[in-house]
Amino acid sequence: MGTPCIYTSESRALAVLEYLVNVTIQHIPKQLSIATFEIDEKQLDTPSLKNLPDDWQAIPASYTTKNFGTEMLKKGVPGFKIPSVVLPDEYNYVLNPLAGGRLFKLVDISDFEYDVRL
Repeated sequence: MGTPCIYTSESRALAVLEYLVNVTIQHIPKQLSIATFEIDEKQLDTPSLKNLPDDWQAIPASYTTKNFGTEMLKKGVPGFKIPSVVLPDEYNYVLNPLAGGRLFKLVDISDFEYDVRL
């Protein structure tokens, strides 16, 4: 059984880029949505690069990287901020929907039309 989480990005542009590198054009559904969250960054853990698995930038994502995130969530961490492999100076967030508290709030869901030129 999987570990529930919300994987999101600090901007819509990074979210689209992360999506783009993980799907093929044939697997993109006709109807997509984009969700906007308000996140209290003070509550996020931000592991230092030296604490990430050595292969955190491996493509596809390594078992050790996936396990790292799973273990953080199982410890009850409300969420954490990690560098994007695609753009390492920008960040993705992994949010724990089971942690409770006020880490994040869903503020909007809107239709998203994927530009096939990407």
